[in-house]
Amino acid sequence: MSKGRKRPMRKLRQIVAAIVAVALLGLAFAAPARAADPIKVGFSMALTGSVAQNGKQLIIALELWRDDVNAHGGLLGRPVELVYYDDQSNPANVPGIYTKLITVDKVDLLLGPYATNMAAAAVPVLMQHNMTTISMLAVDVNRHFHYSRYFDMIPVGPQGTKVIRAVAAANPDIVFIAAYPPDTVGIVRAAAEIGLKPKMFGGTMIGLLITPIKMQLGSLLDGIVIMESIAPAASFNFPGLADVLKRYQAKAAGEKIDPIGYGFVPFGYSAGQVLAQAVEGTKSLDHLKLADYIHQHTFHTVVGDIAYASDGAWAQPRTLFTQFQNVAPGNLDQFRDGSVQPILWPPQYKTGTMIYPYAAAKK
Repeated sequence: MSKGRKRPMRKLRQIVAAIVAVALLGLAFAAPARAADPIKVGFSMALTGSVAQNGKQLIIALELWRDDVNAHGGLLGRPVELVYYDDQSNPANVPGIYTKLITVDKVDLLLGPYATNMAAAAVPVLMQHNMTTISMLAVDVNRHFHYSRYFDMIPVGPQGTKVIRAVAAANPDIVFIAAYPPDTVGIVRAAAEIGLKPKMFGGTMIGLLITPIKMQLGSLLDGIVIMESIAPAASFNFPGLADVLKRYQAKAAGEKIDPIGYGFVPFGYSAGQVLAQAVEGTKSLDHLKLADYIHQHTFHTVVGDIAYASDGAWAQPRTLFTQFQNVAPGNLDQFRDGSVQPILWPPQYKTGTMIYPYAAAKK
């Protein structure tokens, strides 16, 4: 072969080598960029509407969790990013939001929603796309669906004067109320107005988990027994809880939301903790692997150790019953230490004795 023909071949080889080198260099730079892409965690949250007071607390809790995870290097070496939309406390908005999170935003992981009605609306979308989630303070949703990738973050395996007058006319021994915040206030005031005097009065009154509503109602609360998930007592001083609440309270100052956050914030933060531990435990974002891992392991959280049953509920329920006693007007601190709301049941957490009947607590 002549020298003239060798030169073009040599030049061609040099060009090809240069292209390959550039391509490899590009991959070297691209790989770290992909590794640094955030892990997107999507959810809907009630930021307006009837349960917005609670939703705003949970947003701060999840932001604290995100910040803590990122401060320790993120998940799988990648930062966590929260992607969320306001469901307006309306279940009808939830399916569209979760569809968008999954198909448009293409989030890696899911949490929520908050509250029973919203969580129930989300599950069919999750099932359609085979996604895993941990809802927040939603009660017994999965008994309707039996979906193996749904998990709860809550320790549990009618309105106004007209309704209360009808209840009083029946002369009941026990009055059990299930109500969201707007109705809670009206029901408690109506009970006081008409002199309702059953032997026991209370229930799952979500409004009475919110400190500003407790402050507003004051001594009208005396004698009411409610279900709770956590309480300010020594037996619930789990590692990390006091720090999370302290940081929440600093953020909540001036935000016109609950200044204490005891009823909701720990559960939002803990939902993130369970999700993070599952991701790190599996070294994966695969939703089937995450669900299997959550079913098979115990998780260390600011609300204590959590293990899950086959239906996604807590394997060891921890529902509490507390009673308001001797509530003073305008005193915020009494709700910080639980002094006016002792735990009646279960026995292992008991901090006080029930005043019975209901009328005796009103004296």
